[in-house]
Amino acid sequence: MPMGYVLPHLLAMLGFALALFLVARMVREDRHPGSKMAWIAVMLLVPYLGVPLYLMFGGRKIRRMASRKTGLPPARTEPCPREGRRPTPVERILVSGGGAPARSGHQVRLVGSGTEAWEALLDQIDRAEHSILVTTFILGRDPIGRAFVDRLAARAREGVQVNLLLDALGCFRTSRRFVQPLRDAGGHVGRFMPVLPFHPRGNATLRNHRKLMIFDGRRAFTGGMNIGCEYLGPPTQDLWADAGILFEGPAVLDCYEVFASDWYFTTGEILPELPPGGCRLDALRVEKQGGGARLQAVASGPDVPGDPLYEAMLAAIVNATNRIWLVTPYFIPDEPLLRLLELKARMGTDVRLLVPARSNHLIADLARGNALRRLVASQVGVFAYGPRMLHTKLVVVDDNLAIAGSGNLDIRSFHLNYELSIFLSSAAEVELVARHIEDLLHDCTEIRSWRVGRVRGWAEDLAGLLSPLL
Repeated sequence: MPMGYVLPHLLAMLGFALALFLVARMVREDRHPGSKMAWIAVMLLVPYLGVPLYLMFGGRKIRRMASRKTGLPPARTEPCPREGRRPTPVERILVSGGGAPARSGHQVRLVGSGTEAWEALLDQIDRAEHSILVTTFILGRDPIGRAFVDRLAARAREGVQVNLLLDALGCFRTSRRFVQPLRDAGGHVGRFMPVLPFHPRGNATLRNHRKLMIFDGRRAFTGGMNIGCEYLGPPTQDLWADAGILFEGPAVLDCYEVFASDWYFTTGEILPELPPGGCRLDALRVEKQGGGARLQAVASGPDVPGDPLYEAMLAAIVNATNRIWLVTPYFIPDEPLLRLLELKARMGTDVRLLVPARSNHLIADLARGNALRRLVASQVGVFAYGPRMLHTKLVVVDDNLAIAGSGNLDIRSFHLNYELSIFLSSAAEVELVARHIEDLLHDCTEIRSWRVGRVRGWAEDLAGLLSPLL
């Protein structure tokens, strides 16, 4: 029998056998049933496509690589002083999964625009005396990105320790030459997890989506803003609506540990100790003077047991009695979260969802269609933000919880990406976030019915079926 006839059949048999092996392994994995079914269908129906895609993008919890992010020196992992207040159900869930506890003793500032954030970050960079640590998903090859790198390089030349951690996929187009001035000035640059799967640390789908800047181990900034003209800079029509949190207090140490772990995983380098005193003494002083804001820094991702951001979100919604306000650029929920929002609205809770009228990702807009249609039918207040792209990521639940951070309300942020969120539980800070959402509502149009054409409807149905893979 000619080899040209046998070889295709042999390859087909091997491909199908590999698909069956991967399906058997996936059935035992700890992942959402919808994700399992979507991957199984793709691998069995189109094995030539499904098997390579799964090998490149299908992994969720990277136990082998996650284990390399442990073992930091114990002197730095000692917790800041805790208080005697009884934790809330959401706080207990986060701590039970190994997360940092909620603490008081913080000064918090909500930064509500890219212009305000740019000015604040430049001020913090100029004020730093010892160290500047930066994690970003995207570093734009544009004037803002250039100015940011040059500002960091200037401080590095003055003797300030500067570490810049870039996600390898988000900064795929950002060349080594672009950040070379920082290296030449004595700064350090790392690229988190190469995209190519055959690299020892490579993975195309598990991305570091965290946005974090730490100054002198005392002040931290986090939120949804990357470094680029869309996120930061002077007010223009192209500047997206976004928000972040600038704070100081004991949770800065928790953020420092997140950065130190990511940096060690990427470069193998252990960061030096925090400056003498650090956040511990600051926290003690603030608490003795009367408390300060209470917050909890929550890291989630493949290196963290369970899915803390997702679990805390479900717990917060379950316990809500008054309001649930959600702001996100990309809304691709799974069935439990979507059904819970529907039920809460039908129970009389004030449920509002703010999304961009049109985001910068067409597939994400298509994938959200069925979910938005169901929410509108369940009397959820769905609002489309119209003037520009809405990239803000905020949540308010009742009067005792607000969440700000890097995570979107989608399957990728809940279950795949490395994310960082700040959970605020002091009444004043929760109200501050709520007022910012109310300001956004002034530029929104409520969606009272969801009608689309036949072609658009088919596209939304298909994208919805594939949403567990997005």
